[in-house]
Amino acid sequence: MFREPAILLEDNHLLAIDKPAGMPSSPPATGMTAADWAKSFLKTRHSKPGNVYLGVVHRIDRPTTGVLLFARTGKAASRIADCWRLGQAVKTYLALVSGEPPGDAGELADCLVTEGVVSGGVRRTRVVEPEHPEARQALLGYRVLGRHQGHSLLEVSPKTGRTHQIRVQLASRGWPIAGDERYGEARQSPWADGAIALHALSLRLPHPTRPEQVLIRAPLPPEWRQWAGSLADVGETA
Repeated sequence: MFREPAILLEDNHLLAIDKPAGMPSSPPATGMTAADWAKSFLKTRHSKPGNVYLGVVHRIDRPTTGVLLFARTGKAASRIADCWRLGQAVKTYLALVSGEPPGDAGELADCLVTEGVVSGGVRRTRVVEPEHPEARQALLGYRVLGRHQGHSLLEVSPKTGRTHQIRVQLASRGWPIAGDERYGEARQSPWADGAIALHALSLRLPHPTRPEQVLIRAPLPPEWRQWAGSLADVGETA
């Protein structure tokens, strides 16, 4: 069973949680989703009768941990949608990968296609040629924070929001995320819930109703000590 989410930020318009591995972000996934949990939390915390409004404006993969943002009002949901569209949000992830990228930093550009639903309702994404009729451009930047015994800790900043984008783009270069069997990493996850070594570290975006930037940050799960060893110390200070 996954651990309980933690509240990272709550105000009249926003709710951000630290999502555990194994918990899907939102329906139509089966079982308890992060959106279900957030609605229940708000209903209980504020003693709200009837249905609670919660705008699903952000998603991270089921095996990924870290920052997940919801909107508490329709106004916030609309403005966050505009924020994504205009590229005003900065998302930062930590990824522990097998292999060692050349150099200390780089940018990756690919064309991706997400294929039909497979076992367990999980979709699969692959790199395709630009001429593919369903191709969508995927862009990310990365920085190598550390290397140890054939693994590398990367700070990753996606510029687009494609399904499984980080996992696929890194794996296609021969740097699969540790524990990500779906995209080519042979080593199984060393802890429960099918977790992979991908953590949504922070999210920075304009507040939907106030003239200020909001920075939301989630600490590394303690299990990273088992997986990343000394590189976990580097990740804590990223």
